[in-house]
Amino acid sequence: MLRPLEEHEINQVLGQNFKIWSPGLSPARYLHYQWWQLQDPWGRRNLKYWGYSEKTPTAAVQGKVVASCKLYDFSYQSQSRIFKAAGVGAVFVAENDRGKSAGQKLLKELISYCTDAQYDFMVLNSDIDPGYYERLGFRLFEPSAFRINVDEIWLDYAIAELNKHCDTSVKDSFSVRPVSLKDVEEIVRHHQRWLAQQPYGMRRSDDYMEFKLGRELYLKEHSALGWPQMDIISVNEGKYAGGYALVEQAGPFLRILEVIGPAPVRHSLWRQILKLAKIRGIMIIRGWTKSAPALKGVEFHMRDWSFPMIMPLKDDIKERVLGWTRIKPPCLLELDHF
Repeated sequence: MLRPLEEHEINQVLGQNFKIWSPGLSPARYLHYQWWQLQDPWGRRNLKYWGYSEKTPTAAVQGKVVASCKLYDFSYQSQSRIFKAAGVGAVFVAENDRGKSAGQKLLKELISYCTDAQYDFMVLNSDIDPGYYERLGFRLFEPSAFRINVDEIWLDYAIAELNKHCDTSVKDSFSVRPVSLKDVEEIVRHHQRWLAQQPYGMRRSDDYMEFKLGRELYLKEHSALGWPQMDIISVNEGKYAGGYALVEQAGPFLRILEVIGPAPVRHSLWRQILKLAKIRGIMIIRGWTKSAPALKGVEFHMRDWSFPMIMPLKDDIKERVLGWTRIKPPCLLELDHF
């Protein structure tokens, strides 16, 4: 039986999955982090915990929760059409109940629920063998990523190449700073312009971005893992009206979360990213393929984590939605990973 979880059941689930998913938080802080998300303005409207329990002899008695997950409400956009999406996250089966198909039962009932609730499709990011979800009807997006091995010769070449295609009206009017909630309006504005030119992608509202950035800022403050600081490189002027990039540094590694704006602005942003890499002594730059620069020396590979997947729930959009999985590179940004 599928049902929304009650508060004490959510606490039990969080106590069980702490060892698997805690991002460097203490047990008490992990509990607080999860409840902060549920009580956040966006989370209150768009995030719920669901669980699966075996039927009991009497309907008045609820059975023990043997499997659980998060269910998010998302909006996607494709050529001005808006789609209602159900995002599935944190699928978890209690240790003593594994090997009994509890996870598959949870997901099958969740698919039925989302179909009846008129969602257009379901999405998830799998950190296990995607075949587990393919058996239920989910289709895999290409989980591609890029990597750049940085050295002085390559940096000089790359910066020179980018100079040929930059928005020259921008010049060097960039700012690099730690991201904050004050940046939400700028991020949403530029992202919406960028999204209108893409085949598909997740829509972002101000409260959604406050939720996403709030999680990063929470972990930066409280995680014992030395959670990397997220920086924003932004420009809000020039012929093409600007754009931004979001990056994180961990030692000699620079992770590119997204580079957003018209093509000449993206070239300008990448030039600034490489200048930053030169100053900071970065050895490796990496990220999801959609944010990669069009330069020689950029290596592409398949990720072995976070496999993005989708399953249409309505026949009239099935071919359109499945067609998204054949577009390369996929129009997926790492910050929208959930």
